Amino acid sequence: HADKRVSRLRAEGPGLVGVVLNVNEKAGNVVLGQRNFILHGSPVLLEKLGGMTFEITPLSFFQVNTEQTEALYRKSLEAAALTGTETVFDLYCGIGTISLLAARKAKQVIGVEVVEEAVESAEENARRSRG
Repeated sequence: HADKRVSRLRAEGPGLVGVVLNVNEKAGNVVLGQRNFILHGSPVLLEKLGGMTFEITPLSFFQVNTEQTEALYRKSLEAAALTGTETVFDLYCGIGTISLLAARKAKQVIGVEVVEEAVESAEENARRSRG
């Protein structure tokens, strides 16, 4: 019934970028599987956060409430009181949102992530942020 569901989603959300079906056939506490099927449009969404544009893909993590996320990240960076001499480690960095925002104020940022697709997006986001 994928065609009917996609038609309904498109009708209800005229700004819909894409619909991706993720399949997880493994038991356990991992939500997402490794297989994605593009049912409509693009599997990539571009979202603005902190004056930067981030590429989000189906297997990458992104906070969906961007207004609250910006406030949280702003407070976190204020609390870190970076002076430009620090090396920051962003563990579980995902697509690099915190990494790239911290890079504006730190000497160096090292992102650590195991999800290959998220690493690829983080690298693309870093290239995009350099202009």
